[in-house]
Amino acid sequence: MTIVRTCWLFLLGVTFGMLPGNLFSQELVGDTLWVDFGNTRSDGSFTLEAANDLRKVPPHFLSVFEKRKALFFPVDQMVQTRDSLTGYFIRRFRSDSTGIPRFGVNIHHFEVDPYESLFHRQLILSATLGITVWDETLTPRFLGTFYYEGSHVGKRKDSITVAYETLFENWAQRFERDVLSVGRGMDTLLPGSFYHFRRG
Repeated sequence: MTIVRTCWLFLLGVTFGMLPGNLFSQELVGDTLWVDFGNTRSDGSFTLEAANDLRKVPPHFLSVFEKRKALFFPVDQMVQTRDSLTGYFIRRFRSDSTGIPRFGVNIHHFEVDPYESLFHRQLILSATLGITVWDETLTPRFLGTFYYEGSHVGKRKDSITVAYETLFENWAQRFERDVLSVGRGMDTLLPGSFYHFRRG
């Protein structure tokens, strides 16, 4: 009986010894998921002269969410871009064409919140972006602020990296149309055009 009890206590000690310290108050450190928004360029209808990241997070940060490891342990999953967010903005919207409108953007908020159900995954992008227009002397003039909220819904079994890239691509196409509309003086809320824009 003593031998059985000793073996039982030994196995119990080994099991708990393999668990992270203070399991119920801490989480395991998770891996970083890197996403790349690709090299797609805009159609050259305007150019982005400058992009400033004013967020109080690292320049590569997109989101963090909790996933379960071994069906039990909570693990933080960090999602980051391979290039800085401003790097993607400039690469996507910079054009060498002449005679086109020139803009700048201040990134106040740009974050993705993921939600999962049994069969689907939804990514919700929320962003606050200040827009400036540059005149012929390259002097910036503040136009206003975009407040975005867009989502992408896909199957849970699909690649989460592809889901992030699809979400960004959809947003980027919308952002192009919105910047041109606002640059032409439009500041009313149009269905399917932009989520919300506050001039001045």
